[in-house]
Amino acid sequence: MTGQQVSAHPSTAVSLRDVLSLATFVIGFVLGLLQPLVAVAVGVGLVAGPTFAGLALALGIGLFVPSLVLVWLFRTGRGLSVPLAMLSGTLALGVMGGTVLGAVLQVPTRTRPPVTYVPAAGMPSFPVVLDAPGAVSLRLDDAPGFTPAASEPVDGGLFGHWCSSAPGTKDVAHVEGELGTLGDRALVGTVSLEAGSLTSAHVVLLLRGVGDESWTAWSGAGTVSDRDTTMGRVTFANLTADPLPTAAPVSLTGEIAWTCGDWRR
Repeated sequence: MTGQQVSAHPSTAVSLRDVLSLATFVIGFVLGLLQPLVAVAVGVGLVAGPTFAGLALALGIGLFVPSLVLVWLFRTGRGLSVPLAMLSGTLALGVMGGTVLGAVLQVPTRTRPPVTYVPAAGMPSFPVVLDAPGAVSLRLDDAPGFTPAASEPVDGGLFGHWCSSAPGTKDVAHVEGELGTLGDRALVGTVSLEAGSLTSAHVVLLLRGVGDESWTAWSGAGTVSDRDTTMGRVTFANLTADPLPTAAPVSLTGEIAWTCGDWRR
């Protein structure tokens, strides 16, 4: 009886696992070769980035580590965890290999286009208005009960007295201050010099109300009789009141003078 001798040859069949491993490596390699790997740390050993290469690397590392843990802890789960570890590992290796080769070859697609910065729409710029301490005085004609203010000197002017410039210039455009009392109430005066005119101004005198009573305002045109860069004088006649006061003149006539200190922002 002759025995049949069977020679054993190594199998040349390629398994599905090998094909998938090679495919994931090639995918990762191509992504790393053609794309810049911009990655940021998300956790211990985990990276992610805004490119497909960075996301693929994050996926590979993120699946490789827990699948190895499953292989070590649960023998019965090797049927799934072992292929998962192989595929995720080859994907990560492919990305890293392609990244290194792409940097060496200076692949054009890895160069990011320059970022063009468009300035954000900002607030419109306005001409600067300067302020200066001032000393403003008021003279009233035929106004019984008016007492000029006795303000304390402060910083080159009087307390609560101010001058303002025209926008973008050092020319006086507005002066104001508490100028005295009429009866037992404070009288505040403002002078606004009209732009482009050396003689025209608008005058407002405000009498402070009592309690909930509204303020009384006398307003009207004034005439500049004297003016330079720091000093000025305006006269007014028959400024009418609104609303009509019950215990004060219906109209006011007089003069407001001012002196301004050094300009400041």
